[in-house]
Amino acid sequence: MRLIIRIAVVVVVLVLGWLAWPYLQSAEKQAKARHLELFKFASKRDWKTAGKFLSHNYEDQWGSRPAEALDLARDLMAGFIILEIKWEDTDISANDTIVKVRGHARIEGNGMGVSQMVMTKVNQMQEPWVFTWKKEGWKPSDWKLMSVTNKELEGVGLPSDL
Repeated sequence: MRLIIRIAVVVVVLVLGWLAWPYLQSAEKQAKARHLELFKFASKRDWKTAGKFLSHNYEDQWGSRPAEALDLARDLMAGFIILEIKWEDTDISANDTIVKVRGHARIEGNGMGVSQMVMTKVNQMQEPWVFTWKKEGWKPSDWKLMSVTNKELEGVGLPSDL
């Protein structure tokens, strides 16, 4: 009987530890996990789920709000038959509830329309993308994307008709 109680205690401790682990991770790790999840949903072109990652206060360097940014992503990625977006970190920095994830996005796939142009442009970029995440709640999944910038795209206007 004592053996069963000991095993039960160990199992309960392990389960509680597994459930608590995401809450014990650093801000950088929590935000990075959300960041990679966003790319997973973008690769699947699941824009409804990807939209849940954007803060209501999201604004990118072109002044796009969440709905506009999702519409643009949907339009730019619509021609892809196969799409995988990969991420390579160059730096992750945290300041209280703000995390900046810097790095390079790489697109693999094929498709029609503007897809080849988008893939070529993104893959040739030298400047890192900067994704700014903010924790808007207490859960590890409460990291929301506040902005996306890339110095290489400063002064480049958004396409008006895709």
